[in-house]
Amino acid sequence: MLILIHLATNHKWMIFFALMLASVLYVGVYIAYPKSEIVMGMQSRNIDEETGQPKASLKEFYELKDYLAQKGVDLKFATQKEIGREESEEKSNLEFLIEGKTKADFVLAENTGAKISEEVKARFSTLGAVEYRPILFYVRKGNTKIQFAKDLVGKRIILWSSPEGHEQSIQSYLGSRASPYSNDYVIQDVMKSYGITPGNTKIINAWPDKITLKQDWDVWMALSLPKKDSKVSDEMYEALERGDIEILDLKNVLGLGRNLRYLKPIVIPASTYSIARNFPPTDIQTLAINTDIIVRNDLDSGLVMALAEGVQTVFSAPNKLWDKNEFPNFSQYSQFDPNHIAKDYYRNGAPFLNKYFPPYLSTVISKLFIILLPAITILWPVFHFVPSIYGYFVKRRISRWYKELEILEKHYLKADAHDKEELLKSFHIIEQGIRNLKIPFLRGKYVQELFDARVHIELIKQKLRDFSPNTPPNI
Repeated sequence: MLILIHLATNHKWMIFFALMLASVLYVGVYIAYPKSEIVMGMQSRNIDEETGQPKASLKEFYELKDYLAQKGVDLKFATQKEIGREESEEKSNLEFLIEGKTKADFVLAENTGAKISEEVKARFSTLGAVEYRPILFYVRKGNTKIQFAKDLVGKRIILWSSPEGHEQSIQSYLGSRASPYSNDYVIQDVMKSYGITPGNTKIINAWPDKITLKQDWDVWMALSLPKKDSKVSDEMYEALERGDIEILDLKNVLGLGRNLRYLKPIVIPASTYSIARNFPPTDIQTLAINTDIIVRNDLDSGLVMALAEGVQTVFSAPNKLWDKNEFPNFSQYSQFDPNHIAKDYYRNGAPFLNKYFPPYLSTVISKLFIILLPAITILWPVFHFVPSIYGYFVKRRISRWYKELEILEKHYLKADAHDKEELLKSFHIIEQGIRNLKIPFLRGKYVQELFDARVHIELIKQKLRDFSPNTPPNI
């Protein structure tokens, strides 16, 4: 403590500037070696083998990459090939993120109704849902006999389901059990609820081939709309455009939603896809899978902030199924708790520093403020008041002798010879006490007080000599 007092008094500005210099150096090192890379886990079928980037049809991720680049963050993509898995062996996005065998920081993952443990929930959080994937049943044009879920039993149902970690391709589908993290699990849940089994219905898995009109099927079950450049359904996109296939409007689909509570009821308004052809001809009620951005909780907060900004910018655009700014959102259909950084950003906007600095730099500046402000709050009073308190105790030690001198002088003038002898002994004690006064630290700061005390001792000594001529000369 005394060493701290000594440093605080004599070197407080040196210490202050040393702290400031250390802070500047820390920021400089952080800028020189920025944490400016973030990795998205993605299945290899969505990655172009030549470029290593998402396929051209996945425009949102190119937009997200461009946005993050403006913030000084490089978005990279990792697949399970880096741990030796072929496409047919790859697990679902969420499952391999939880597995932790790749360097992925975040993934796009559906809520499949899986039971997420508290241990897993503690490791990950959601930046919000970014889309709903509707569960749709398509039939060939003119086939209007299927109106209820029970009418699907006995039909030839085709779907496209990659193994996603299964030992075999799910040709009979329910013959192999899907992982609860896979959207295969959703299809199983839906079919089970509708009473569809391999025993009463022919279930055809087209994987790894595309789904086409040439195949022998009555109903096509899909977890999304056909996409123009899709590996699975690009031909069906053209069929939908021509009007060769139609979407089934199952009358009791909302009842399924009451049983599978992780699925969100949605409505596809009439004429959504073609006003000229009035397609679909009526409102379609269906259920949808909530799709979230799931991120590691130990990811650098600056990167989380940049990613949240990018997600809101890219995924807030409207389309035929939802309005502008409907996404990202936090809802009951998410399996993970909202990420607190993203939640605060969506509610209040970007922090002040993020408007002027790259995410990694704004983060380190924020952390420095968090560290330095309490430090300054504590250290400044120490530097300012502790020396004064110490000075008070030093002066108090000196002034104690003055009080004794005052008493001695007053009594000496009236004392008899015997008492004077005793008082002179006391005077010698006081004199020795002042001359031998020890000040452990800052002695140079109080040299004047010490010198004044010794001068006053000499004055009192001379006064006693003058007052009593018989006083010994060595007094």
